[in-house]
Amino acid sequence: MSYFVTGATGFVGRFLVSKLLKRKGTIHVLVRKGSEKKLDAIASNQKKLDTILSNQKNIAANQKKLDAIAANQKKLDVIVANQKAIQANQKKLDQVLANQKRILAKK
Repeated sequence: MSYFVTGATGFVGRFLVSKLLKRKGTIHVLVRKGSEKKLDAIASNQKKLDTILSNQKNIAANQKKLDAIAANQKKLDVIVANQKAIQANQKKLDQVLANQKRILAKK
């Protein structure tokens, strides 16, 4: 779609152009002589806004990844604790077996 905006650097026009820049299509603007720099400022601000929005999306995506890592770390901590308990039980079992062998050896 194409858009034609008169007064693109005016009070209403600059907000309209900023909104239209988010859409797909071509924007044609009519600007008074001497207001070209204002139009450049609108475009520059829009690029900065797009960068900020992109950074916010990246931050949100990274936060989800960090949350997943934290959840996996908790699971890993449980696994490690279970492994330690298994090792402790294995030592006890080895002691019981050693005692049984001693008892059988005495008979």
